[in-house]
Amino acid sequence: MTNFLKRLIILGIFLILFSASAISQNIETKDGLFYKKGMLYTGTHLEKYEDGTVKINYKIKDGVLDGISTFYYENANKKEQRAYKAGKKSGVWINWTEDGTKIGEANYFNNLKHGNWFIWDAKSNLLYEMHYTNGKKSGTWKNFDEKGKLISERKF
Repeated sequence: MTNFLKRLIILGIFLILFSASAISQNIETKDGLFYKKGMLYTGTHLEKYEDGTVKINYKIKDGVLDGISTFYYENANKKEQRAYKAGKKSGVWINWTEDGTKIGEANYFNNLKHGNWFIWDAKSNLLYEMHYTNGKKSGTWKNFDEKGKLISERKF
């Protein structure tokens, strides 16, 4: 093996190690805030399963959750999606089964339950329909059986 080839291999290994450490996130959390190198973090933070599959994908701005954070099962299907604005729950939250069936949808605004909430069973049958306004129960809440028949309803 020539010296040039040896140097090229060493350089390649160095670049791989350097780039791996450069993209290593080293995010720390303290008092509910995300930090990197002692400064409030802005960017995407990934957590992975042992096999390298993404487990959680956080969107962070100025040290707090901001945007869509997505949680995944080990099979890479979405498990949960959460929406934040400036660290507060704000937007649609969705849950899925491991096979990808949507089983829950909730809405938040300014950290309060706000809007429509739905719960389905694993066969996609709507079981509950609920509504909130600024954190308080509102509208007509409905409960259905697995065949879609209305079991009960209550007005708030």
